[in-house]
Amino acid sequence: MANRNPKGQHFLLSSVSKDLSVIELTMKSDDECRDMFAKIRWSNTNGTPVCPHCGTVDNYWFLLSTKRYKCKSCKKSYSITTNTIFADRKMSFKQYLVAIFLFANKVKGSSMVELVRTMKVNYKTIFLLSHKIRASIIDTQDEEQFDGVCEIDAVHTNMPIRPKNNISDRVDRRKEPKPNKRVIVVTKLRAKKFILTALRTDNEPLKTIDVTLSCQRAKNISTENKETNKAVGKIIVETLRQLEKGNLVEAIGKDGLSLIWKIKD
Repeated sequence: MANRNPKGQHFLLSSVSKDLSVIELTMKSDDECRDMFAKIRWSNTNGTPVCPHCGTVDNYWFLLSTKRYKCKSCKKSYSITTNTIFADRKMSFKQYLVAIFLFANKVKGSSMVELVRTMKVNYKTIFLLSHKIRASIIDTQDEEQFDGVCEIDAVHTNMPIRPKNNISDRVDRRKEPKPNKRVIVVTKLRAKKFILTALRTDNEPLKTIDVTLSCQRAKNISTENKETNKAVGKIIVETLRQLEKGNLVEAIGKDGLSLIWKIKD
């Protein structure tokens, strides 16, 4: 059950749960993030290095070139991530802190695909890191026995029983018939503007075919493709009909199968 403060406010809405933000993390340098890692790793000594090999506290040389520690007692070198899930790390401390923050801060969890897009790293990297974090949560969970008044809740899930995966029942999807692929080409033309421009420029009535050619030249549409010409011509005719209904143009005659248009006075 979620913790609540004495005022009855939910913990996730209180100021205690908002002591760190992803903006603050991204503004920190890698050295500052390294210091945060040290305080978390060696929380009992407030960030003072403790040799993981012999347990000596605050007795080391710091190697600036590799940013590692060398114990003066056992003469072995170590780093902040030695003997942790981040040992032999490839990413920076800042990237690890941001990934942990995003992983832990989501109330309902965060998918690995979402973390891949946010962190801009390989899927395998986030996959491995997420499982390492989950494993560390299990390894470090508090096993202290409860005492006093305890509250418990339960949930019923209606998950279907997965059927047996028999080889004889498998379907080879590669052999299933697939529909033929179709290529769809869409041509869009702002015909109204160019039709009125063409009729005004020539200052004389134009046939439908001449209006079409004028619009094609204005839009740099190739006249070699018959299908494209047919589609553009259809758009021109439909647009001329709409302009006629709007009392902007009128058909004043006919030349074979082509109408003659002019701008209405």
